[in-house]
Amino acid sequence: MTVARTLLTLMLLAALGACCRGGKDEVDAEDASRTLEHQRTEVRLAARELVIAAEKHLPGTTRNSSSGFRGCESSFSEQFRTFHYLAQARIDTGPGSAASYLEKLRPVLQNAGFTVEDVREEPNGFTTLAARKGDLAASFVHTGGPFVGLDVSGGCVEVPEDQRGAWLRKEEPNPEIR
Repeated sequence: MTVARTLLTLMLLAALGACCRGGKDEVDAEDASRTLEHQRTEVRLAARELVIAAEKHLPGTTRNSSSGFRGCESSFSEQFRTFHYLAQARIDTGPGSAASYLEKLRPVLQNAGFTVEDVREEPNGFTTLAARKGDLAASFVHTGGPFVGLDVSGGCVEVPEDQRGAWLRKEEPNPEIR
């Protein structure tokens, strides 16, 4: 067989393989599930630690905490290709400036092992103190009201196409983080 014929045969086989997979992806379902379940544990532990410490640094208490799996990267309208675990809480503060609240929370993040960025003003008028620890991201956000919001999330994980709807609807048995 000539080199040209061999290359043509290989290209034809590759094309047939690509078209005949039926849209299946190469994502390992068990690995994705294991990663996301581990992420849930890590995010919930970090969020709980940050909430408890934040309450000690602020005059208020935590309200409206929740957590669950959320879509990250959209693949189509209302369909996500990747997911992560997100925990959120609202910590009441009373009146005062955003910067003073967020600077009080810098040691909370640092003591929990997060690398903290500078306080930044967002285009929407919010003020954010963000931090990272490995694959976890955490941020305290002041929106102008008498509270500070907390978001803690893991990195985005690709899940198999046939399981994306299930991850989007996955119920958290106990969404409260406090």
